Amino acid sequence: MVQDRQGYFWKEVPVTTGWRRCMKEAFEDVVRYSETHNVNNRIAAYMLAIDRVGLYHRQRGIYA
Repeated sequence: MVQDRQGYFWKEVPVTTGWRRCMKEAFEDVVRYSETHNVNNRIAAYMLAIDRVGLYHRQRGIYA
């Protein structure tokens, strides 16, 4: 969407490497969370998401 509206096209390699890094970090976060709380990865991902939403909501405040 950004590429189309701005007429700016990204190169494949930086997009792919950034995406892979992001996915790897997310996977590692979920696995670590599942081990810490002794739940499966699906539940850990859900719990982590809820924790992050709550954290960002507290950091930014209700009106941000």
